[in-house]
Amino acid sequence: MDNDERPVESEYGTRFVAGRNGSIITSWLRFRGAFEPVLSEFILRHVQEGDYCLDVGANIGYFSLLFAKRVAPSGKVIAIEAAPDTARRLRANLELNKAAGIVDVVEAACAPQKGEVTFYLHPHFDGMSRLTPPPQGKRTRGILGTWTPVTVTADTLTSIVGVDAPRISFIKVDIEGAEAAIAPQLANDFTHPGLVVALEVRAPIDATLAPFQEQGFYVYDLHNDYHWIFERKVPAITEVTYDELYRRRVADVLLSRKELRLA
Repeated sequence: MDNDERPVESEYGTRFVAGRNGSIITSWLRFRGAFEPVLSEFILRHVQEGDYCLDVGANIGYFSLLFAKRVAPSGKVIAIEAAPDTARRLRANLELNKAAGIVDVVEAACAPQKGEVTFYLHPHFDGMSRLTPPPQGKRTRGILGTWTPVTVTADTLTSIVGVDAPRISFIKVDIEGAEAAIAPQLANDFTHPGLVVALEVRAPIDATLAPFQEQGFYVYDLHNDYHWIFERKVPAITEVTYDELYRRRVADVLLSRKELRLA
């Protein structure tokens, strides 16, 4: 087995299938040992044994496995991933970490209704696969090139999660620009009193965060500036106002029904 094929281990003890067709996340892990460490370390502090967690846009399972480490043996993780090859690697990583009994994989896209949708796969950057690619002429499209359309199963987020929705206490969302479409479900249909939601938001940010503001969620800045790629120091999470976020182009945030103890 050459170095490209050996599993990559994070600094949190989780392991990931590598290989030449592995995920961009495994490249970050090989270089840095962690991915988005501010959120990673918050999950390890905040999530408790027995919790139910939801990973929307699970990719290869980096965050799903962090959840699994904390909730086992009596908790549960639901990992949703639409891209077929990425879902296959997700399942392989769950087996590698002996977490398949804790994490349920749902291979589907989150959409307004049940059925099938066109999903766009990026041939080189699996984290860029999405329901809607950047329009022709946009800078991102010029840099990243062409996406490949495939047909995948789809359903509403609430229907995918089903009867477990009231028990979900932590949700991580990374679905490449489709966050606004599911934000009302996140804020209204997941009723756990201690619910925390982590997601990336892009302008117009109010389109995604308004449902949370209306429900009175506290909002916090994860300070995911990607300096973590080169620095070991992990920035502190800080409280932020909705109005401040609405003036930004992009932000990674935590939303919580309860005020968080960050110290």
